[in-house]
Amino acid sequence: LAAQMALGRPAPWLPEKFAERRISKDALAQTARGGRRYFGWAEAIAKPRFSFLTGRKADPVIGALLCLFCVSILTPLPGTNTVPGFAVALVSFGLMERDGLLTTGGLALGAAWVTSLVAVAVFGASILTGVF
Repeated sequence: LAAQMALGRPAPWLPEKFAERRISKDALAQTARGGRRYFGWAEAIAKPRFSFLTGRKADPVIGALLCLFCVSILTPLPGTNTVPGFAVALVSFGLMERDGLLTTGGLALGAAWVTSLVAVAVFGASILTGVF
């Protein structure tokens, strides 16, 4: 979905098998209750503000950054998917509520995470090669 945003699609496309899939009201309610336990605070503070940061013109940039965060989730080390996953969730909440502040906070968190991963990788590689 993030790649589709980055490419400027006006609406998400899903394979037919997923697009036709339905979720029961009870299952959706259970998912919402579980999500509130961890992200209820975000729902409480989210409100439409700085909506120019969540408009159609911003979608390709946000989508590209979300793709980067999603790729960083694939880092094969323990615990390395939590921070970018949290950042993606914050951006998602911000986009749903048209809250540019929450969206920007999620993007900043994700960018800081990717920057730290790159720094650790470069620093680690320099130690292993004896350059540092």
